[in-house]
Amino acid sequence: MLTRQTLKRIGAGLGLGLALGIGMVILGIDWRDATIGEQSPGLWKALNAPALWTANWWIAAGLPPNSEAAWVVTPAMMVVLQWSLTGSMIGMWWGMKSAPAHE
Repeated sequence: MLTRQTLKRIGAGLGLGLALGIGMVILGIDWRDATIGEQSPGLWKALNAPALWTANWWIAAGLPPNSEAAWVVTPAMMVVLQWSLTGSMIGMWWGMKSAPAHE
């Protein structure tokens, strides 16, 4: 059974992951040519590699959005999704780890 404290920790993890994802998107946007991740340092690309691989697959599969919007919107969406999922998993682990054992 999930306690109120566990739910708060899961929510905190999700919120922090979402905030980190939005921060990563802002750090990765190249404002000169409206792309994401092209001119970013290697560490940014390494941290966001799963999201960028998924975005490349998404674009190659022809899924929406199409045209020029796909090169900014899709990677940004995948980076935020990656960090939100990571944050929610960390929040779940943190919440379950400290949950009292039921006898």
